[in-house]
Amino acid sequence: MPKIIEFLMLDPKDPTIIVGETTSKDIRNELNISGNQFQYWLSKNETYKGCIIVEKNINDISDDEKQFDQLICINSRGWKYYATPECKIYVLHKGSKRKYLSLYKKTNRDNLYFVKINGKEESAIRIFAKAFLGLKPNQVCYLQGKLSLENIKIYSKQHLARKTGKMAKSIPVGLFINKKKVNEWTSARDAAKDLYISNQTVCDYCNQKTKKPLYDLRWLA
Repeated sequence: MPKIIEFLMLDPKDPTIIVGETTSKDIRNELNISGNQFQYWLSKNETYKGCIIVEKNINDISDDEKQFDQLICINSRGWKYYATPECKIYVLHKGSKRKYLSLYKKTNRDNLYFVKINGKEESAIRIFAKAFLGLKPNQVCYLQGKLSLENIKIYSKQHLARKTGKMAKSIPVGLFINKKKVNEWTSARDAAKDLYISNQTVCDYCNQKTKKPLYDLRWLA
């Protein structure tokens, strides 16, 4: 009797969403094919009933971890990326052990962590918020303190704008030329007045949200 393989059925528009499960037996019965025919079918197909199908990693992940680790995405080579509740991200290659990916910061702010997923830079905080905290498309997330699920807060965009605006008022801002600090202000508002730009523009420059800023502005705290 052919070995029964369990599969996850993923939303093709968002492979991080599991919409169901199936087995090789169910597929064979549905298509009325034999075990050998199923293996050939599987080698030629990655979808079933409109969903992406991926084999469960029963041998790769322990029972405890299966309850918590969340699939992020699967690339064209079949590599599977997972997020853990300990705020770690790893990838499983075919026939290999998991490899944990490095999380890194782009500025000196503790709330900005990034990770390379399938060669593309992604917000690690957003990945964890979406995988474990139910982040919705119309919401944003913000890390308060050290990296952990407990410190990731979810807000509406309007709420976060008010919150970060208040924080920016009390954070010193520095102006740098050729990587050397030439001036500083006690707040984003003060810097905005002297540089004749808006307070939001100062915040965007400090948070590196502008590709070609007029000034090299950085948070000093």
